[in-house]
Amino acid sequence: MTQQFPPPLAADDAETSACEPKLPALLRTIKEMAAAMGMPEDLQEIAVATAVKSGQDIVSAVLEGAGAGVHHVIVAGGIRHARERVRTTELGLTDLTNRRALRLWAQLGLGQVTGEPMALILRTEGEEADAVRAWMMPRAGVVRASSASETFSAYCRYPDGEPMAPPAGTEYQDAYALDL
Repeated sequence: MTQQFPPPLAADDAETSACEPKLPALLRTIKEMAAAMGMPEDLQEIAVATAVKSGQDIVSAVLEGAGAGVHHVIVAGGIRHARERVRTTELGLTDLTNRRALRLWAQLGLGQVTGEPMALILRTEGEEADAVRAWMMPRAGVVRASSASETFSAYCRYPDGEPMAPPAGTEYQDAYALDL
């Protein structure tokens, strides 16, 4: 039996950057998108819960596959992103609180409701080098593990789009398949 990520923990009020939507606004956006797609009002709350559960399943599978260590989880889509630093143990326990996790889950869920392309980037701290892997979600219901070269090509660029050399101490790796 696998440990659910994250385990139930007390909520906290972690700081967010200006690009990270506040949680109530993010959940409201999911509901508004469902309404804009013509979903009846009584099903909009179900859409929010389903979207968040989908995001939870994806984050859980990524962290479970990553194993013990310190991981930086970034969910990106459009102009919005959510990011969290997560420590996991050999037993599958994390220091990721429900409130912090919900931000990641909701951001992924928004992409699942709207069909907006999303990506989850995982940076795992290592002794010699940090490992970077990514999963692309080009449309709702699709999660694809990216190769090391795809991840490098997508994320190792200057703001003007020109490629840059890999940062020192960073190793791009193929993402593993997720059991969803």
